[in-house]
Amino acid sequence: MDPNSATSRPLKGNAATVDDEARRRAAARLKTPALALAVISMFGIAFAVLFLALQLAMLATGMEIEAVSGGNPAMKTTMKIVVPVLIAVANGMIFVGSLKMRKLTGYGLAKAAAVLAIVPLFAPCLLLGIPFGIWALMVLSDQQVRSAFR
Repeated sequence: MDPNSATSRPLKGNAATVDDEARRRAAARLKTPALALAVISMFGIAFAVLFLALQLAMLATGMEIEAVSGGNPAMKTTMKIVVPVLIAVANGMIFVGSLKMRKLTGYGLAKAAAVLAIVPLFAPCLLLGIPFGIWALMVLSDQQVRSAFR
């Protein structure tokens, strides 16, 4: 083999150039699932805010849905407020995690966002959160992608 051939020469450039290229490849692989998770989480936040507003309006007017009548009234009132707030917080975490995923920072939060998207309770577009969350987890589990995070 000729020592001057292209296959035997070391790569030109320094480690930072190679690192930048690896980061670009990782960012390209995460672009679609991260964007999808961001959009899905925005719908989730909007859904939670609307649901909370509806629940507060119903509490203010004294309206009660027959299917949930009975039981401890204080507990029902608390749950009508706590559940939409939890959904909004979870979707906020998914949104922030998807932004971190796009910027290749905060690997733990990016992975947590993907896991939360898979949990049907937190995504209003139940069926959309699951495949995009799984896709994001699969890409995040790749060692090359993980090493691209700062």
